[in-house]
Amino acid sequence: MEKIIIVGAGDHAECVIGNIREERSFTIAGLLDSHKKGEVSGVPILGGDELLGKLKGQGIFHAFPGAVLGANADTGVCQRIIEKILALGFNVPNLVSSKAVIREGGKFSSGILVQPGAVIDVRVHLGRGVVVNPLVLIGHHCQVDDYVVFAGGAVLNARLHIGRQAFIGMGAKIFADLGARCKVAPGTVVMEPVPEDHIAFGNPMRLMKRMS
Repeated sequence: MEKIIIVGAGDHAECVIGNIREERSFTIAGLLDSHKKGEVSGVPILGGDELLGKLKGQGIFHAFPGAVLGANADTGVCQRIIEKILALGFNVPNLVSSKAVIREGGKFSSGILVQPGAVIDVRVHLGRGVVVNPLVLIGHHCQVDDYVVFAGGAVLNARLHIGRQAFIGMGAKIFADLGARCKVAPGTVVMEPVPEDHIAFGNPMRLMKRMS
């Protein structure tokens, strides 16, 4: 079985580790995180990401982000990790749980994590680094751009477009398009399009411009 390194040792890393172990897709060589020491779920933290080049020289050719969010649900963290490991020549696989329902005709990019219980309907396109947490439902013919994060239980209606780096909170219901870098608060019902760089919250939904 080929080896993989996980970059980032936060809570999300445990989800990645669980997926790999359940699917028996790779042998986990270790975690890289310059801010932490010790282990996560029995996987040792080897050091910081400066070790990536050395590990590749030792025959590890696969890497995956173990962190997706920074402060205030900044989904750019995942993008920065994936871009770095791709630049070093690593393969960034998709980790899709066999306990998820994936229907036909979809197109998946790379670095995607799909957790158990998720349902992805027909002809859905998922961009690079998308995270689909447990019990998420994505309706048919949706276009989800790069580095979007769906928290658990979020529901996406059919034929929607979700812009790059959007974050959709737990249990949110989306019935209209979301612009790039939008954030949708947990439990929000989105009935009208949300412009890029806005926060949607409440029911009925209200909008607030993101502070940069």
